[in-house]
Amino acid sequence: MRRQAALDYHSVNPPRPLPQRMRFQSQPNKSSMPDNTTILVVDDEPAVLRVLRAVLERDGYDVLTACDVATAKQAAPGRHIALILSDIDLPDGTGLELCLWAKARPELAQAPVLLCSGRDDPETRRLALEAGAVDFVAKPFVVAELRERIRFHLRAAG
Repeated sequence: MRRQAALDYHSVNPPRPLPQRMRFQSQPNKSSMPDNTTILVVDDEPAVLRVLRAVLERDGYDVLTACDVATAKQAAPGRHIALILSDIDLPDGTGLELCLWAKARPELAQAPVLLCSGRDDPETRRLALEAGAVDFVAKPFVVAELRERIRFHLRAAG
């Protein structure tokens, strides 16, 4: 039922162009990041996935992308995921569910989870943090700020 609702939503509301704020603006600082750091990015908007992949790969990260919770869960096993960046509203579930799932798995429990959403209200932020996320980023996000938050949480996770 949810999948059909998501398909209906996207057929009525086609993806819109990315705002200028979501385009990358500065050169990466690769010297501060370890080699082979893998980030799992989960979002149902293909344009957001493309931008985030381009930005994060320019910063020297290995990037796995998924468009829904099921794909994210399939991508994670057998890989060392250093950080998960997920939208909250996904076609087959929520980023909150994905966060709880990741925190319950020994191989992912230490990976920081950043959740993002177009719903920027105190209740959504509270739910994200209660689910185990280390940070919440409102959409549309400023790419330079998101990059800094990712760097900070990767350094903090050590």
